[in-house]
Amino acid sequence: VYHDTKTLKQNLKKAIKDYTQICCQETAQANEQFSEDTILVYAAQWYPNRMDFGAPVEYAVLKSLKIKSGLRAELSKLSGIPMEHIRCEHPRAFYVQNPEHRRKICILDWDNSDCSEQSTLSGKQWKCKNGDFVLYKDNREF
Repeated sequence: VYHDTKTLKQNLKKAIKDYTQICCQETAQANEQFSEDTILVYAAQWYPNRMDFGAPVEYAVLKSLKIKSGLRAELSKLSGIPMEHIRCEHPRAFYVQNPEHRRKICILDWDNSDCSEQSTLSGKQWKCKNGDFVLYKDNREF
């Protein structure tokens, strides 16, 4: 992830040489600004009745975003699910990558009982970094 507040050389931390490839990718929201305080996560909806999740969306969020309030509000805007029905979880990568581990996703702590109201994405409970998955679900679905 390249930060908007840095030059290309500062972002790369090394010299650009001939034949260096730089790829650009459109993000989910228009005019997203990336800084040292921002992480890019994959957000995907979990469908418990199908034991599957929808297409992931790359989404830029602040590291300091509170899990129980701010993140749920952002996911509500992204999905159209009312905020009071959003439940979210930061699963281990192998739960998402390997279909045989999807049953374990069902028993994750979807109510975030280990997180306080002040817990943030980059805090000690979740420790989110660029490229991590955040799953969310509608708690009215079973």
